[in-house]
Amino acid sequence: MTHSTATITELPGAWRQKAEHSASLARQAVVCEFEARGEAMANERTTSSYPYWLASHPCPSWCVRTDRHSARDEPDDRAHDGEIMSVALDGMPPIVISYPEARFVAPELQFRLTAHYREKEPRIYISDAAYQLALHATLDEAEQIASLLLTLVSQGRNHPAAMLASVNEQAVRG
Repeated sequence: MTHSTATITELPGAWRQKAEHSASLARQAVVCEFEARGEAMANERTTSSYPYWLASHPCPSWCVRTDRHSARDEPDDRAHDGEIMSVALDGMPPIVISYPEARFVAPELQFRLTAHYREKEPRIYISDAAYQLALHATLDEAEQIASLLLTLVSQGRNHPAAMLASVNEQAVRG
């Protein structure tokens, strides 16, 4: 079955009307949600200065936003973030950063703990300085990544223990 990329105007009469009606309903729903969110945010700004959601989900010790949480925070922004840690990759070609002024810099990998206020455990946010990479890893996944990296570093430095562990691991798999 092939699907056409026909526009609404190319659809036959009844189908075009159905599509236009559906589009109108979807637009109305989005407008209503937008207006309701704006009203809810305005109400929270005027009725409360303390974010209600922190009462049941207080900041973890690693959160650097403790003094910046606000009752005005949009639901998607109600998150705890840790300090950004980075590693400059000096062996890579430089990239151009335009803020605050244009300059060449070594690419960086950045890491930080982050958790939406209702998440059970934090995740590790992994990005680059140019924000072209944006990944989230669970704590278990981050631990696996760290283990693999340490194994590769050890192998690259020709540490016999790591090479033996790698050979043993391959023998178990194989």
